[in-house]
Amino acid sequence: MFEQSLYAVTTDRNADSAQKPGTIQQILGNQDYENLKFDLSPDGKTIAIQRPNRSNVEDIGLWVLRPESAPTAQKLLNRPAGEFAIAPDSATIANPQADGIAILSLTPNIKPLDFIPSFRRIFSFTPDGRQSAMLKDNSDFTHVLTRFSTSVATLMQLLSIHKIISIPVALLMIETEDTAMPYPYPN
Repeated sequence: MFEQSLYAVTTDRNADSAQKPGTIQQILGNQDYENLKFDLSPDGKTIAIQRPNRSNVEDIGLWVLRPESAPTAQKLLNRPAGEFAIAPDSATIANPQADGIAILSLTPNIKPLDFIPSFRRIFSFTPDGRQSAMLKDNSDFTHVLTRFSTSVATLMQLLSIHKIISIPVALLMIETEDTAMPYPYPN
């Protein structure tokens, strides 16, 4: 079991803060739920957390916490979240599902905004949010690292691998001369 809690720590970067730098405040405990993976939105106002219930292993989900506006975490999804990533707009999150990646609003009780089939993992977004690096599983058991462009709905294959390996973040910045392929990417 994990005993992780989430804390806010003040810095001297915000001159308007009434608290002195180095002040530590717990913003999410671990009494009823464990806190597993989490992601902080680029604007710093929202945290997404994967949390399983300590007394009911089937109660696991993705939660959203906005410490400044709503100090209580709200459940966003009632299923494991996997390798999720908050988009640069700080309003949406990419969340792997069984058969693709769902693009969800960070506001609870809103239907998925989009769905990208056949992908199983999202690594990161470009700062403007118009492209992302994702991993696609093929029927021949190969895996393809792909750059997905949301503005023109295209995919560009960056790397094909025959087994899952750890891919350094620097690799995601590679530019290739391959031509972009129309979405959906052919098998």
